[in-house]
Amino acid sequence: MKEKVPVLINEVSGEARTDEADVLVQAETVRRSLEHLGHETITVPFTEKFDCLKKILTGPGIKAVFNLVESVRGESALQCLAPLSLEEMGAAFTGNSAKALRRTTDKILAKRVMNLTGIPTPRYLSFSMRSRVARTPQKGPLKQWIFKPVQEDASVGILEELIGPYREREALEILSRLEGETGMSYMAEEFIEGREFNISLIESAGSPAVLPPVEQDFSLLPLSSPRVVGYRAKWVEDSMEYSTIPRRYAFDSADGALLERIRQIAMNCWKVFGLSGYARVDLRVDGRGHVFVLEINANPCLSPEAGFVFAAGLAGLSMDDLVLFILDAAALRTRSGKIPKAG
Repeated sequence: MKEKVPVLINEVSGEARTDEADVLVQAETVRRSLEHLGHETITVPFTEKFDCLKKILTGPGIKAVFNLVESVRGESALQCLAPLSLEEMGAAFTGNSAKALRRTTDKILAKRVMNLTGIPTPRYLSFSMRSRVARTPQKGPLKQWIFKPVQEDASVGILEELIGPYREREALEILSRLEGETGMSYMAEEFIEGREFNISLIESAGSPAVLPPVEQDFSLLPLSSPRVVGYRAKWVEDSMEYSTIPRRYAFDSADGALLERIRQIAMNCWKVFGLSGYARVDLRVDGRGHVFVLEINANPCLSPEAGFVFAAGLAGLSMDDLVLFILDAAALRTRSGKIPKAG
């Protein structure tokens, strides 16, 4: 009898943006691999009707739930409700726990954890800091800032045209304006001029394995364009940014020590944030070789063109291999009794 692996996704409206609808591509890709691996599967939209969901996702013959939920009610900040519900059910599921998703989805919370544990990350400003900033000199130093929604991913809400030099008071004024215009909480992050790397990790036999590093190559961008992977670069196929920021993955020996340092920092992120299954760490390196963690993505995209899948391919892993690793990690947690507990 075939084991069942339901694929859990967020509900997608007919008016969804490209980044929101991408979960359907991921689900179809994962579903095909699961069938290749000999499993029965069904795609299930996440609902907050707990009892209805429990009937579908638990019971005899279900190996694990493949969790791909990226938002709830259109809010990325609520994606942790999916693993939280699965933890309440006592169900085996892939990927990260609700706690890990909460701590990484909220960029300010993630930065606080990193600051407390010695993981290097750029300085930031939030609107809650306005009383401290008000006590600083009116004409403080100019710094490069980038403005990011606190609880969005996929580069949603990042406006490349706003990246630039501002004093802290000016940066707070921009935060206030952005929050008023969008209804989203924003933070200003010190913009690190330099190189950008993505380090993907996958759980193997209970421990994280680091996939080959990938660098975002900004060399083809016009000099007037900021060196950043924004929304257009990720999702707008006819944009200049989409076609002029290729991935670089061949490095010479001169980068050896830097790449090893980046790998160790990514491994430390996995440990500190209690990650499991798979994750991606995004980092910048300034002109002096200092490394900074930008974000920890505990629910990276699994569509065929995604960076995580690309890195897996560099390691010689097919999509079927990738799905098997992720599924086996969930099954191992079940056998070892390490299924996360709700709360």
